[in-house]
Amino acid sequence: MSKEKLSQEYLERTAQNILSLEYFNQIVKDLDPSVKVILLKGEALLNSVYEDEGSRRLAEVDVLIRKEDFFDLKNYLSSCGYRFTENIVPSSDVGYINSVMCKKDVKFWPAIHLHWHLVNNSFPAYMFAPRIDIDRIWNAAQPLDGYYNVLKMAPHHQLIYLSEHSLKHSFERPIHLRDIYMLIRRNKDGLDWNGVVADAKKFNLGRAVYYALYFNSKILGADVPEYVLEELKPKKITFLEQRFMSSVLNHRQKSDSSYVVYLAMNERLSDKIRFIYRTFFPPKEAMGHLEDVSISKVNFIHYLNRIKRGGVRFLRSHFLR
Repeated sequence: MSKEKLSQEYLERTAQNILSLEYFNQIVKDLDPSVKVILLKGEALLNSVYEDEGSRRLAEVDVLIRKEDFFDLKNYLSSCGYRFTENIVPSSDVGYINSVMCKKDVKFWPAIHLHWHLVNNSFPAYMFAPRIDIDRIWNAAQPLDGYYNVLKMAPHHQLIYLSEHSLKHSFERPIHLRDIYMLIRRNKDGLDWNGVVADAKKFNLGRAVYYALYFNSKILGADVPEYVLEELKPKKITFLEQRFMSSVLNHRQKSDSSYVVYLAMNERLSDKIRFIYRTFFPPKEAMGHLEDVSISKVNFIHYLNRIKRGGVRFLRSHFLR
């Protein structure tokens, strides 16, 4: 690709990011001052990690909200012209779908992805999702420059969150590791590594953070303290996990390769069996959200198709190179 084309793409990406964030700012400035949101992923990183607005492309604006604010925010965004394409509402089960997207059919106005929990997996995450102390995340969050009701996670929580998010995607895209690398580099002198270790273990995300930091140190040369890797390293790494590690280091991983890591988080055999069962047979409410159909219309065919898709993807990810 020519230098001129790269420059043009960078300028277009910068302009689009600036417009998206400006329109988002117009939306949140009229929010009730008591309603706070935490920026997630690329939006937070552009403001606190990367050097400029064109360093990373924004697909949509992801925000963490308090569950009790959901209906007020939904009504407010609807009044701003946003439409919710799915009828998803917060439930007590945090192991599956914990977010909903809304869009505005006006050019450059960003889609907004509302999350009421940090974990949003298409397979069960109950081995760690309920252990993530969301109040702890909110209490440690920091104000974002230029906003009065928009926050960013504390750097050590941001690292834990990005690690789990990257693992969910099997570190398939280079941006997943780069986001973590940039976070470490930008907070080199102020990153609370003890907090990373303590909360990763508390949230049962030690494995996720270990792999994120291990791959960052091996692939990108990130400056990760050795004691942190030692503290987070699993006592036992399964054979399938070893294959996963090799695939990432050799850039041969697939989008679902990390399933074996989540499986390993379930240490007892009974937990592993339950995890596999719930992967293919989630509760009807979760299946309705995953298939975008009403709960009353969920039937055996939906589960059969999920088994077929999941089996094919697992074989492709781990045995068909």
